[in-house]
Amino acid sequence: MRELLAAGVPFASITFLHGPSGGKTLVFARGSLAGSCGLPDVDRDLAERAGSLLEGDRGADVVEAGHAAFVDVLRPPPRLLIFGAGDDARPLAALAAAAGFEITVIDHRPAYLTAERFPPPLRLALRRPSDGVAGLPLGISRKNFAVVQTHSLAHDRDWLRSLAGQPLAYLGLLGPRSRRELVLRALDWNGVDLFAPVGLDIGADGPEQVAVSIVAELLAVNARREPTHLRARAGGIHG
Repeated sequence: MRELLAAGVPFASITFLHGPSGGKTLVFARGSLAGSCGLPDVDRDLAERAGSLLEGDRGADVVEAGHAAFVDVLRPPPRLLIFGAGDDARPLAALAAAAGFEITVIDHRPAYLTAERFPPPLRLALRRPSDGVAGLPLGISRKNFAVVQTHSLAHDRDWLRSLAGQPLAYLGLLGPRSRRELVLRALDWNGVDLFAPVGLDIGADGPEQVAVSIVAELLAVNARREPTHLRARAGGIHG
């Protein structure tokens, strides 16, 4: 199971609660079921139910498929790629990592990409915008998030051009609306929905507070939530 998560593959662990198969665990990933309870019809039913859970946002459920089974969905962490290793990228990388994202920081300047500035387990990728995104951790097996904040109009434009056709759950651009218009006008943009200015409106001022607003927006998108005050939410806060 650890190998699946390390490879970025979400899967469901299916454990029978009672009966002749009590305690037995099956694993469902990529449309296939590893193991069997000995009843093909039950196996197929469980695979369908596990597949439905994997496609949604729920983490676990108890299902009845001839035998009661607990289905626990395990997903690899979402990835965040930060384009630009300036000083404002440091609090963003640290906070996003603490919030559960797997971080890669990309920049063309070796002096900015150091373990002192971005300590492990943060990943570093030395490349220019003209190198494109080939080889960066952008796979369809998990949710990918990207924030472009190079502080260079030309570099922002080139990175956005490379990212336009990638499997992204979120693409953000740091800077005011005027910067966004300048960049997109040069691109004739028809890519994914762009979050620009990046972040939630919480009155953020300074790199640390801006990082909070960005990570809050990332979490909201990842959870498919429309941000609001919890006191205004009807029902449970985790549902």
